[in-house]
Amino acid sequence: MGTVSNALKMLDHFPLDARGIGLTDLARASRQNKATVYRYLCELESNAFVEQDYVTRKYRVGPALTRLAQGRRRRGGAREVIAPIVAALSSRLNSWTILFDVADGAATPIAIYHDGVAGDVGRVSFGSRLSLKDSSTGIVCHAFGNGFDTPEALTDAVLGCRHTGMARSPGAQAGALQSLSAPVFGSSGNLAFVATLVLPPSDANGDSIHTHETALCLTATAATVAIGGQPMPFHPSRRLQ
Repeated sequence: MGTVSNALKMLDHFPLDARGIGLTDLARASRQNKATVYRYLCELESNAFVEQDYVTRKYRVGPALTRLAQGRRRRGGAREVIAPIVAALSSRLNSWTILFDVADGAATPIAIYHDGVAGDVGRVSFGSRLSLKDSSTGIVCHAFGNGFDTPEALTDAVLGCRHTGMARSPGAQAGALQSLSAPVFGSSGNLAFVATLVLPPSDANGDSIHTHETALCLTATAATVAIGGQPMPFHPSRRLQ
């Protein structure tokens, strides 16, 4: 086990309240010598995982862990708010919809619906990181996300997504299975989730696609507003050819 892992394991011995724990007690609880425990505490303190009360000399959980916990609660709460909105889109259009969490530069499926009924996310054929060069979800991540590089081959698709506010499967033709995706922005203004609509083959004139595009854009806007984000103006009719 590495030094970082050993240092983080010290946190298992911290009390749940704000009383803190002293070096001697922490060494006894972890069955480590004081010099080793002190070295771990210095590492944790330098990264704000713990902080020391200079009156009592005890250590308590630092602001970094508090921020991480608050972030997880916010994302979990946002998911609970957005999921019914995405489910309603699936029910209204009798289609598959997938909600992706795009934190940390990854696109991870967290909810899937078919005709409004929740499905097994584990059966979605995407890994923890999508193949971002051949999916509409990937284009949205490239266009609006942080931490996603933009391959040269996706330049036109990314520019089109930024222009219209949504993306189609790259190279999808009428009569073929394809997907549409739109961004959901969080209260910080960053890309938080991606809503993806999986469509059956459309009719030749493409009217079905236009209807689905409008419904998806409205859904993404509603989801953004619901979690306190600022929606962008969607213009699916301004699609780049």
